[in-house]
Amino acid sequence: MNEVKDESNIIKQRYSIEKYLIINSLIGFISLFIIGERFIIGYNPPLIIVELISIVANLEIILIPLIVVIYIISIIRCWFIKIHIKITINRVIGVIIVLVTCLYFIWFYNGMRGSGFFSDIQKYQEGNKYYIKHGEMNLRCTKNEFNLILEDKTYYIQYSSNKLLPNKGNIEVIEMREDINKR
Repeated sequence: MNEVKDESNIIKQRYSIEKYLIINSLIGFISLFIIGERFIIGYNPPLIIVELISIVANLEIILIPLIVVIYIISIIRCWFIKIHIKITINRVIGVIIVLVTCLYFIWFYNGMRGSGFFSDIQKYQEGNKYYIKHGEMNLRCTKNEFNLILEDKTYYIQYSSNKLLPNKGNIEVIEMREDINKR
């Protein structure tokens, strides 16, 4: 009787750890997504909003691996006690949520932003996608920007890219520099 009660406590404990893991993964994913996709909070939000969301995201980066380790320990404990672990659709969805969140963390923290003066720009189009090329860097732009860019001018460009895809990026801001182009 006591052994059955211990098993049910261990199972309840594992279920609660699963719930905490899924909830924290969703909170971490949503907070990083809000920070990363500027159109959600605007391009110039108050700093306090960005900092508060960043605190949540950074806490989740610490909590999620900690909860994963605790969850793995609870699974190993179930194996030693020989408690059968049922694979349900909810567990599969939970694992997918945690994996997607972890992959998004990796993607987000390899993101970078850069800026500079670009001259000798080459324009090209692939289907409905428009790009400018400067050296090895291919920057995606809108159709409007693509049509306004002149290849023989110098531009100040702010762009975002990712270390995992080093030669691709997106234009954030582009300005023609008249003072440089007059020389």
